[in-house]
Amino acid sequence: MYGEVVAHYAALLESWPQLNDGMGVTYVQGLNHDAVILAFGGHPADAMMLTVDEAIDVALAGRPSVDSVLVREAGEWIVVVEPLSGYRGESAPVLQAVASVRAVNVFWSIAGPASFSMAAAGETAFWLDLNDSSNDRLPADMAPLAEALGLWDSDWYAPALALAELLTGVRLTDEFLAGKFTTVLLPQQ
Repeated sequence: MYGEVVAHYAALLESWPQLNDGMGVTYVQGLNHDAVILAFGGHPADAMMLTVDEAIDVALAGRPSVDSVLVREAGEWIVVVEPLSGYRGESAPVLQAVASVRAVNVFWSIAGPASFSMAAAGETAFWLDLNDSSNDRLPADMAPLAEALGLWDSDWYAPALALAELLTGVRLTDEFLAGKFTTVLLPQQ
């Protein structure tokens, strides 16, 4: 069962190699689009509609001073994709601000840092360093799931996204990533 979910994300990342160097994905339940944009440091009036590739092109043209935050609905969840940098959604203040019900974040950077976190009711439930295989910060009931997904394997990108899907019920697909997102461009922090 879990092998299919991990295989799906391995294939997705293979078809989207531009996301492998650095990315953040935050799944938000309980807030609307505008509230999520504000929590990430943007303003809804400054938003534009862009695809992931268009946002990457704009961010790269403005480097090193521009990050892009892409927001799109997926059922009862809001999905925020941060190509290239991804660090905003993994920060405790942003994660807690968007976690009115629940929020899940997966983050990795070409510089090495990588994390998986979950927050509920405005509080961080857990935070994991994906480069550290000691899973002592993972709730005991989730440890078997993380192990079954291969979260502590050397290539944890797909297992981390699979874990996010299992916690949220949201499957990222080629079609979803190829669509237009409400996008805000923000100065790098």
